[in-house]
Amino acid sequence: MKESTKKILAFSLVLVVLGGVLGTIGFALGGIDHSVWTDSKGFHRVKKDERVPETTKTFSDAVKEINLSATRGDVEIVQGGTKTKVVLRNLETTACTLENGVLTVTSKHTSREGFSIGFNHIDESYSAYTTKNKVTVYLPANTDLSGVTLENAIGNIRLTGLRAGQLDLSASFGDINISNSTVRGRTKIDSSRGNVSVNGTFEGEVGVNNDWGDVRFESVNGVSAHNYKLETSVGTIHFPEKSNGSDAADSLNVDYGAKSNVTVSTSLGDITIR
Repeated sequence: MKESTKKILAFSLVLVVLGGVLGTIGFALGGIDHSVWTDSKGFHRVKKDERVPETTKTFSDAVKEINLSATRGDVEIVQGGTKTKVVLRNLETTACTLENGVLTVTSKHTSREGFSIGFNHIDESYSAYTTKNKVTVYLPANTDLSGVTLENAIGNIRLTGLRAGQLDLSASFGDINISNSTVRGRTKIDSSRGNVSVNGTFEGEVGVNNDWGDVRFESVNGVSAHNYKLETSVGTIHFPEKSNGSDAADSLNVDYGAKSNVTVSTSLGDITIR
């Protein structure tokens, strides 16, 4: 037997023995129901039902304004419940307060990377812990906000059934979806990369700036409720009123004499008006 073959066999035997030792340790530590993780707190055991920590904070006072900032994870605001509630999944908060009607939420990703010692399946435990970071704000059905300011670095943004005086959204990486919402004043959306879909009633100025991704705008009051200034560097503009301009390659201006103006620009992506 060659010397190199002997070394390979010896190394393989060491790995097998080491795996048996670690497995035994893991079983002794409760490895079927636990995993060993490392994070800012160091090495420690995590139970199976604790791998996706979720915290909830409920407020009794009325909310008039929302300021929300997230670094990594999806953000959702849903209007139509009975109480004001903030739910954070796999996120840490540096602020979650309601003072003088202003709800302030600042969250950051819980950095927890680790390994499993025992008989737990590492892929299952790792994905269960890290794949879905999310902050969700539930608002009562009769909530009428003066304004919403939302910033998200990495993650999707979804707003459903919202009523607000003005809306200011900023996202670096992730899709933005606004549905069945009403904004009385200005709506401003800035996105670096991701698709943007906007649906609802918008009475003020609407501005959507997207570096990379498609933009879809749908007005509940009809296309003619707004004037349009649309521009894409690489993409196609889809507009329903052919009398005012059919599908265009790069830019399209439509004036209905409306009080509200919709300005949409994207560097790489299609623009669709409905």
